[in-house]
Amino acid sequence: MPLTMADGPLHIDLDLHVQHGEVEGRAARAGGPEREFSGWVELLAALDQLIDPSGGEQ
Repeated sequence: MPLTMADGPLHIDLDLHVQHGEVEGRAARAGGPEREFSGWVELLAALDQLIDPSGGEQ
């Protein structure tokens, strides 16, 4: 069963670099692959993927 926000606390490590209003970096959950991102939309997509790796499928 995939982890959802309602299942409890979730720890995500975030390396964030902001320069001139642009953001890039990587995000990861313990034991999982890192998700690299460049831009605010990719940051949100990386977080979404880490919160629900199945994409919402059950």
